[in-house]
Amino acid sequence: MIGARWFAMGGLMLVICLAAAADTVVVSNNNDLINGNPSSITNLQSNDGGDGISIREAITAVTNTAAGAPHTITFDDDYIITLTTDSAAISQPSTIVDSGGFDITIDGDGAYWGLLLVFGAFSEIRDINFVDCTIAVRAQNTNSLTVE
Repeated sequence: MIGARWFAMGGLMLVICLAAAADTVVVSNNNDLINGNPSSITNLQSNDGGDGISIREAITAVTNTAAGAPHTITFDDDYIITLTTDSAAISQPSTIVDSGGFDITIDGDGAYWGLLLVFGAFSEIRDINFVDCTIAVRAQNTNSLTVE
């Protein structure tokens, strides 16, 4: 629960709980670096470092944003994204999807795994290609993972 609002009418009190809403972040470059503000999805969208949003910034922002419904990471073009450091870890319920019919490839650059999902309930990865990694997606302590 993010917050609550209460209203009193006569002798009756009504409390409405406000849950965190799901957000969408759009990857808009093929970099694998953080030079924007990924402290939350909202902050990253306001300060993307001047070069658009990278996959690592998107994943970090999703991880740093309060969970509600799963957050979504999408793409705005065809990208081959080469991971330049350790695999990217996601720890919030999330969906990573190519919803625009783009050709998205994540190149692990010889890493053991491409993406690491930790403590992310009900995560989903769709229409993303993985190359040059032993394991494309590793799920650790997750409740549900769908990879299509």
